[in-house]
Amino acid sequence: MRGRVCEALMSIAFAGGSMLVMGQVLGAQEPTSGAMPVHYTSQPYKTETQSSTVYTHADGSTFTIELTSVLAKDSQGRFLQGGCTGGINPDGICREYQYDAIDPVAGTEALWRPSTHQAKVFIYPSSIAGRKSCWRVSQEDENVSPGDLPVFNLKLTCPPAEEVGGICWKGRAVKYPNDNPPVPEVSYNDCLKGFSQGSILREKALKEENEDLGVESIQGFEVHGCRKTAYSAAGVEVREQWVTTFGSWLSPGYAVLRVKYQFAGSKGGVTIDGESTTTLDTSEPDLTTFLPPKDYKTKTVEMHEVGCED
Repeated sequence: MRGRVCEALMSIAFAGGSMLVMGQVLGAQEPTSGAMPVHYTSQPYKTETQSSTVYTHADGSTFTIELTSVLAKDSQGRFLQGGCTGGINPDGICREYQYDAIDPVAGTEALWRPSTHQAKVFIYPSSIAGRKSCWRVSQEDENVSPGDLPVFNLKLTCPPAEEVGGICWKGRAVKYPNDNPPVPEVSYNDCLKGFSQGSILREKALKEENEDLGVESIQGFEVHGCRKTAYSAAGVEVREQWVTTFGSWLSPGYAVLRVKYQFAGSKGGVTIDGESTTTLDTSEPDLTTFLPPKDYKTKTVEMHEVGCED
């Protein structure tokens, strides 16, 4: 029973309250190669989410889980995500928090865990003029011991520098419009899109009801609220969230600032009450946000060039 409880919570906590999805950039084009264009810019932000979920069993006993998570992105495309990755202990505490930071400017990706004070920094290769190049990590770095931090990519293929230039990376090029596009505005439909994940119902709902909760102000942002109620043989599930958009039409953002969740079993089983709040900061994050703490033991992993198979 506790196993299903933990599984259900992870679905709610990470698909709901801690979710922040950057909106699609209109007119954007996916590159034909694996290079990150150095001119790519994005809307900066940082979010920190606190979530708490209480499970009440038929005998009146309760089980509470509290989680935290963080997301950040700067205008140059550096990206950080961190949260619970190691499952939940019987006392409701996360076993392992992990942080992953990508830096397309320096061509690195860093991973670290506070529990062990260990970090691993992966250095991506640069494309070579006049030819395609293939790269691979060493056998020593490829062999990861149980509990050790993983290696991000074992091998990569880079197109010639004349085609893409720069670091061998996946990215997105932006096609700029000729006019002055409008600033995105949050809508009821934007709110409903966030319900694509987060349900713990095992079977298809017999009936669903959507409700527009209108517009409020949270942390100075205009937010739109919505509620979805799903009726199934297992019970009734109610999800409520408040979302906002930020940034420009070229680089829009979509953030869920508040989530409430309730589930009542139809046969007097477990009931679930969850809530999460997210703080949103749209100023430029400090560069140290995307780096492991200085006192962590850090291992650097580089790739060496190998012959291409084709």
